[in-house]
Amino acid sequence: MRKKILVFVLFVFVIIISLFFLRIQKPSSLPLREGKIFGVAEIQSDKIVVVVNKDFTIVPFRIKDGNRTEIIYHTEPDTLTLKGGFMPTFYVVKTEKQTAFEKEPIRGVTEKLIITGLADGPRRCECTIERITTLSMYEGMADTIVMQSSYKLKGDNSLSFVELNGARYQFVSTKKEPLRLYYGPAAETLYKDEDYFNLPVVSGYRKSGDLLGGGTPVIDVWGREGGFALMLLEQGPSTMHLPISVDDQHVVHMGWKYEPIVAFKEQAELKPNELYTIQPVAFSVHEGDYYLPLRRLSRFLKLEKEYPQGAYEPYWKTWGLGSDWTKEQVLTMLDQLKNLGFRAMLFDYGWFEREGEWIPDSSKFFGEQDFIQLVQIIKKKGFRVGLWYAPLQVDPEISSLRRLVVKDKNNNPYEDDDDLWNLDPSEPAVQDKIRQDIARFRRWGVDHLYLDSQQVQLAIPPDYDATHVHKDDVLASFRALPSIYRLIRQEARGMLVEICPDGRSQTVFNMPFVDINNIGDPGSDRQVREEFKSLKALRGPVSPINNYIDPFEDNSVSGDFANNVGLGIPPSSIMRDTRDLGEQLWKKWLSLYKKEYLVQAEYQNQYILGFDIPEGHVMKHGVARYYSFFINYDPIRVCLKRTCMSSDELTIVEEPEQKYYGTIELRGLKNGKTYRVSNYEQQKTIGFFKADEFGTISIINQVIDRHLLLKAEEASE
Repeated sequence: MRKKILVFVLFVFVIIISLFFLRIQKPSSLPLREGKIFGVAEIQSDKIVVVVNKDFTIVPFRIKDGNRTEIIYHTEPDTLTLKGGFMPTFYVVKTEKQTAFEKEPIRGVTEKLIITGLADGPRRCECTIERITTLSMYEGMADTIVMQSSYKLKGDNSLSFVELNGARYQFVSTKKEPLRLYYGPAAETLYKDEDYFNLPVVSGYRKSGDLLGGGTPVIDVWGREGGFALMLLEQGPSTMHLPISVDDQHVVHMGWKYEPIVAFKEQAELKPNELYTIQPVAFSVHEGDYYLPLRRLSRFLKLEKEYPQGAYEPYWKTWGLGSDWTKEQVLTMLDQLKNLGFRAMLFDYGWFEREGEWIPDSSKFFGEQDFIQLVQIIKKKGFRVGLWYAPLQVDPEISSLRRLVVKDKNNNPYEDDDDLWNLDPSEPAVQDKIRQDIARFRRWGVDHLYLDSQQVQLAIPPDYDATHVHKDDVLASFRALPSIYRLIRQEARGMLVEICPDGRSQTVFNMPFVDINNIGDPGSDRQVREEFKSLKALRGPVSPINNYIDPFEDNSVSGDFANNVGLGIPPSSIMRDTRDLGEQLWKKWLSLYKKEYLVQAEYQNQYILGFDIPEGHVMKHGVARYYSFFINYDPIRVCLKRTCMSSDELTIVEEPEQKYYGTIELRGLKNGKTYRVSNYEQQKTIGFFKADEFGTISIINQVIDRHLLLKAEEASE
């Protein structure tokens, strides 16, 4: 009998243990519903609710039609890893709600949920660690929650920590439809073919998100029913990461990571009774694609400003002539360009002797005065004059500047992708040099600075030169980069300042100090439009965005012109000769550009990239709406290996689209109003249509081969 009882007890015990492990090891594809059962606190708007569980798991839910819906299917709590590998487990002990009016970072009413948790420290320290996490919801951003955490050691001895892994989120479409992805950090993007802002979610995609490479600190995943964005709200460069991976089931795994020590010996300690605060993180549930989350980031980082009128004007750059142009070629081009209506030009790469010296090329000019005379001649012809400038690049032959460049652990200067050195932006002598550079350009009569080079696209690496002012703070050079753009903005009074990122995701910390964001050297027309939409979100719906028309690309004749005119991008150019693409073609598009003049029109977010076919954009100009529809005839290629050594190793993950035939929708109109719709490229009226109750006009039997440009104007009743 006892034996039977013992067997039964063992059997029950095994069942209990099995059920326990099944519970804690549940498949990640199942919704995390514990928030409804074990939640100890929550913060809510009419768009989002965030539930805090006892184990400090923080779970966002989307509010739709008054009901909670899972947008994130699984989360893991933040993990703090101390030196030696110990990971304390935090449990919530206290919650408190507050309402306050704040000026920073955003002016307005803020709802706050303050959560306090405790964890035991390692045995050797006989201490506890307190975690204080604040969840904030700002007025006018009901779809976004900001999270910031601080840690306090309660004990007698300090503890070093190695890394902090933020909560890991997993996103799966509730409708099992394909998802799209925006990945903003630019660190691991090596090839222009990979630089898309609207990627299909494909198995094998992975990025570490090392922000030492610059870019925009945002991950966004969306489907037709909505999306989830994770954003870092740093006010400057930091060592926080945004890792992402896609598993075999197309589940997107995303999170954030802070490494203060591992890579750069940046010591991070929890000291007794002192708060150690991590940079804030935000997550947002939203409709549509990445546009809305990037608008939220723009508000937090104050990226929008008023822009000078000159920032909206097209210009010609000498790059079309290569770097070996002559004064005579430039003057000949200006005579042709003036007939087309251009009133601005820019001396691109090749005007100078060597990077870092910034003196006119002796093979082209007889000294500085000769260059000044050319500038004066150009201005007398009615042109504004710009200059290509890489403020921190140095030719290795300039040995006098070696002492000011960033160096590796062996005290050797880094060489960037252009085989050039980079000045340390934290050095006062470097800052003085830049002041002198800009004063010289001003003396020459320059109106416009075009900032280019690797630092714009990526970042300044850590500097191990102990003779520099930062001494042992190796990341001082990395953190100081935005201050250089602030300095240029201050010194370049009255000049336009433009920045070119080489087609990559642009670094947000430099944005407040420039007038024009240039898409610059894109891989395709599609990439132009996707980056254009991201920049309109970040810099504002009426911000000036530039992109030159490249006569050397096969698809530039139709694609680039339609991009620039339809989206309100000034049709800047690098043409060698107006006859390269046909003078009549240029006259047609420039005339259309001047007539409609959409460069200061307001971008309207009405279409979802990746789901609305054909791809659509709309600009509001006065009472009219301008619609541009495009066929994406470029395949999308990404690296699905651990590393890709050449563009040939990239995998095609999305094939080109074919000619579109079917119905198109004109959205964002006044419901019940009648509109005259015309093809303004062909100057042909399509018809008169009445907008439905949703402010939409549907037009059937439309054929689109590459693009379609339409204009909708209210018609008299």
